[in-house]
Amino acid sequence: ASHKVLLPALKALLEKAESRKQKAETGSGTRTGTDDVAPQSKIKNQKSKIEVDGFLCPGHVAIILGSEAFREIVDDYHMPCVVAGFELVQMLAGITRLTEMVAAGAPALDNVYPVVVKAQGNLVAQRIINEVFEPAAANWRALGVIPGSGLAIREQYAPFDAIKKFGLLAADAPEPAGCRCGEVITGRCAPVECGLFARRCTPLSPVGPCMVSSEGSCAAWFKYGQGKAESRKQKAEIGGLR
Repeated sequence: ASHKVLLPALKALLEKAESRKQKAETGSGTRTGTDDVAPQSKIKNQKSKIEVDGFLCPGHVAIILGSEAFREIVDDYHMPCVVAGFELVQMLAGITRLTEMVAAGAPALDNVYPVVVKAQGNLVAQRIINEVFEPAAANWRALGVIPGSGLAIREQYAPFDAIKKFGLLAADAPEPAGCRCGEVITGRCAPVECGLFARRCTPLSPVGPCMVSSEGSCAAWFKYGQGKAESRKQKAEIGGLR
């Protein structure tokens, strides 16, 4: 089992940003220069370079958890949360709602994927998950080990646990030299700021996980953004495109 739980990771990201912001404002770190930014609209810190305006929450996760699972992010961290699906109209609707909330300085929880995502989620699936798995610590790229952010197989199902049955050991997977995926997924840099992007790291020869996955930030940026222009430039240089 290598399942991970989303909400503890979101909290860890927000707490790391908020902690650094508070230290800066009390004089124990670099001033942020954002005292006039309402805390309910943005967590921003120049030192950590983490900027969070809100969360576009994944619909396929919310189908199981329910949209209300994200309520605590709104209430405790004053972050807008919008649950959306993966079709174009749903993504646009979700981004629109987030933009409206941020502009108004009024964080809230919204669900633009109500066809399949219900407030309480899939209770049957939740019950089965809780029966088979129990919370465990898990290691997250750029965030480190987060308690309770993983799922381990419960002892009564140990005969089905491959780790115990085959004596498997998890190997360390250090980030490849020069890869900045950890910074990309925490919003501390854009894909094009990585020296490997669209050069040594492309969808056909990916270096880091953000380019390996079709859902990765770097893969999307390469396909739809500056990477596309860079790719055309490279093809032209080798005579593949006139």
